[in-house]
Amino acid sequence: MKKWILIVPALILAGCSQQPQKDWDKADEYQRTRYSQDKDSMPTHGDKGVETADAIPRHEPKTRAGNITPYKVFGKTYHVLPTEKGYKATGEASWYGMKFHGHKTSNGEVYDVNKMSAAHKTLPLPSYVKVTNLENGKSCVVRVNDRGPFKDSRLIDLSYAAAKKLDYINSGTARVKVEAITPKGMAVSAPTYIANNTKPSAFKAKDKVFLQVGAYKDEQIAQKQYQYLAKAIDAPLILKRSIDSYFRLFVGPIAHKKTDAITEALAQAGFPKPLLLQEL
Repeated sequence: MKKWILIVPALILAGCSQQPQKDWDKADEYQRTRYSQDKDSMPTHGDKGVETADAIPRHEPKTRAGNITPYKVFGKTYHVLPTEKGYKATGEASWYGMKFHGHKTSNGEVYDVNKMSAAHKTLPLPSYVKVTNLENGKSCVVRVNDRGPFKDSRLIDLSYAAAKKLDYINSGTARVKVEAITPKGMAVSAPTYIANNTKPSAFKAKDKVFLQVGAYKDEQIAQKQYQYLAKAIDAPLILKRSIDSYFRLFVGPIAHKKTDAITEALAQAGFPKPLLLQEL
């Protein structure tokens, strides 16, 4: 079986945050010493645990790790796209397996051969794309969370699960069409602020609670988080100016029995565990 191009790991790309123009001439040496396996391989578990469902596109904040631009690998400079919207390309797809399983991807997550994911040289991380195998018409949706493949002839590197769904595991590569998918979200107006001189009773709701999801010193950051959260979850939001000059973002008022579901939705949207409040 032909071997696939190695993915330059998150540790290398993270270094670009200090010296984004640096040429990583020793990247190949680092690759040889980082992994326990010298050569890539297929999983031995067959289809057990392999996901077949497409990744579900959703609004996610772009990670700092893996999105530094420009960056250099093997002497070549790459520029991360400002957005995945409208991206379409045709080229060769490869796939990567157990050598990289359990190791960090370029945006700091952990690669899992069983998940529907992919690596791309310039799409912002994370992104979602539809990949169609032009040789057999099969397609899938994957979440791009890694960098690579750093070989000019190759466009995208799919996880084992995704390549298996597109049916090119044995051949190693396939000619594919890649199309970015931008999650659809409702239009969100600018947040309405609640001033501190509002009567406390206005912040109370019988048998309901509030979840504080963030406190921001910068008003623009608070607004962006409000806009993002309004698209990510279906719940009322409040952005409140506090006496300490922070802009605090709350979900609520909501029924207490819904807090677990909302907390889970917040985690999926990339927010930490919220603070439960009876009133604001």
